Amino acid sequence: MRHVASSLIPTLLLLAACGGEEQPRPHGSAESPIEPAARTIAGSAEWKYVRVDGTPSGSFQDDLHSWVIEAHFPTEQGWDVVPGYGLSDGTFTIPGAPEGEYWLRMVMRPFGQDFVWTDATTLPIGTTSVGQADPVHAPAQAPVVIRADGLSPWEDEDGLAFFAPDAVNVDNGIQWEIEAGAPASGDTSLDLTFNWNGRPHVRVEQGSPAFVVQSRAFASDAGVAFRAPVAAFTPADVVQGLDGTPIVLEGSFASPPALDFQLAYDAAAYDALRTAIHPSGASEHPFYGHALYAHPGARDDGELFYSFEFPIFEIADSSVLSTSDDLGAFSIPNPYPEEWVVQSFYATWQVQVPFPLDDGQERFFEAVVGRRSRTLSTEAEPLRPVVGPVGEVRLDGVALDTDREGIAPLAELSFDPPAIGSPTSYVVQVAEALVDPPEPYWPGWYLVANLRLPGDVTSVRMPHNLLRPGGTYLLVVRAVQEEGQDLRLAPYRNGVESAIADRVTSMFTVAAE
Repeated sequence: MRHVASSLIPTLLLLAACGGEEQPRPHGSAESPIEPAARTIAGSAEWKYVRVDGTPSGSFQDDLHSWVIEAHFPTEQGWDVVPGYGLSDGTFTIPGAPEGEYWLRMVMRPFGQDFVWTDATTLPIGTTSVGQADPVHAPAQAPVVIRADGLSPWEDEDGLAFFAPDAVNVDNGIQWEIEAGAPASGDTSLDLTFNWNGRPHVRVEQGSPAFVVQSRAFASDAGVAFRAPVAAFTPADVVQGLDGTPIVLEGSFASPPALDFQLAYDAAAYDALRTAIHPSGASEHPFYGHALYAHPGARDDGELFYSFEFPIFEIADSSVLSTSDDLGAFSIPNPYPEEWVVQSFYATWQVQVPFPLDDGQERFFEAVVGRRSRTLSTEAEPLRPVVGPVGEVRLDGVALDTDREGIAPLAELSFDPPAIGSPTSYVVQVAEALVDPPEPYWPGWYLVANLRLPGDVTSVRMPHNLLRPGGTYLLVVRAVQEEGQDLRLAPYRNGVESAIADRVTSMFTVAAE
């Protein structure tokens, strides 16, 4: 599970190093105003895997040999570019770097480029995931048997799921894969067989959490249709062999303890952000989304490891959220550990943006204001924005609230902090308008870089050789407020408590050479 920067716009893979690769000036040469220094910047792309209890279960290292890795140090007139190199063992080195803050540029061809503003000498760029680095897979056509009593009387629309995160065993649709013994309406026990079909082999071992869950479609008193667990059991210890013989998950279903929350949000608070999302182009009202799920990567210290998420409460039709900002109280059976329970809520605006080619096509970006938290909403504390969009965005002091021309390639990017919240970082997505892209791509906006800034940095020069002379661009500036985040030292660490808010600028054209 590698870090992949989330994008609100499509990515053109061929633009991994767009703008032309200008040879960096030799550090400390006559062309470089910065004296050589002894500091060596180093880092590693190690992807760690752990069990739910935190014990290591494996790792692997990315081959950085083909990556472009550089450190860009600011000078009075531009940038001093110090080249580095990556190795196949997942490490990188940038020798002879001066002290001070810099852009760390990483290009993983053909997947795009990231810039991180930091002053760190040692920088991890990997992540941690729950599961296994290289799980053994069961043979094709390997059968799994579920044999259990205590089932809530079966209904035709019921579902079955199996979840063992340490073994990367995930199946949220067993009812569609049954080969023998499908339950009939009213049944209170199971003896069924389904095909595991070459997935990571089933492992349920002492101390390793595993769940077989029966889910059901419900309707609340207010008429909200949703799906939630109704019964569950933890199967006895069992490890699947590789000879294709059946493996049996056995136990007794029981009704899990209830999880109570009020699905209510402050619609006025979200509507008030419309003009902050974009001065004129944002849709009148946002589309809302909600999820309540179990996340085994949620740690006691607030860090969030990558992991499969498993649903606890799913609204059948999210458009119902736009009909009322209070859909009432819910009491949902929860078979998972309470510390895994996470609620997310987001409002998404469509932002209509111009394009330098009049081809009759309307183009939109999606701008999001969202939050993720262990604290569930209540009637007294409905869901509200935790962080808001940034204020005015400028290049060399010119506000990007309307279309602009003649912007310098190395313009100073600046913006005002949000009126709501205290961001721990910002992510600036740089999108370029391509009127005549190479086949098989279509004219449109394409992401060319992510610029990652610490929360105390709201003014920085655009990176060396990023903006192409004569090119047309716009920016999506995302404010991020995340528990425990220190972007300078660990740029890809995630926090359980997290909030984001986007602002979309108008387009601008870079001055021609």
